[in-house]
Amino acid sequence: MGAGSERLEKYSYVHMTAFAFEPMIALMHMIGEGVFDRYPRLKVAYVEGACGWLPFWTQRLDEHFEKLRPQWHLCQRKPSEIMSSGQVVFTCEPEETILPYVLETMGQHLVMYASDYAHWDSEFPESVRLVASIPGLTDEQKRRVLGRNAVVWFGLTPAELPETSVYFQPEEVAGLRGYVDGV
Repeated sequence: MGAGSERLEKYSYVHMTAFAFEPMIALMHMIGEGVFDRYPRLKVAYVEGACGWLPFWTQRLDEHFEKLRPQWHLCQRKPSEIMSSGQVVFTCEPEETILPYVLETMGQHLVMYASDYAHWDSEFPESVRLVASIPGLTDEQKRRVLGRNAVVWFGLTPAELPETSVYFQPEEVAGLRGYVDGV
């Protein structure tokens, strides 16, 4: 085998590309084939694929929806409308310093924390603190990504929430419980 044929055989190359491209392709097909329009109560979480690519990909999907409309005949709404509808959610990685931009452009409800535990590249048990220390994240964005969005997404009741948390102080856990009551 020549040097060029070995390039995608390296685990690092496959790992770096697959974890983002797989959810990008799945999302594109589900939107383009009208799955979210045919099943308006369907909710899909895209995990293990990070979220930094969302602003670009959403703009690109909207562009193709508009310019190649005949090929998107099963899709009734702009992809960006589907993305902001509450039908989809994504998880973030602790090293995504672009997270504040993603939340500002895409919506604060769209991203949840995932520990990535027990994978070899997991930052657990520090991943919560790493997400919380991303420069530019507001306190509200931290609360949403590190808890509130998951509470809402999974429809948790106050009784199902933990009394303690690795990241949230007891009064903040109580605040999350109050937030669930208000949703």
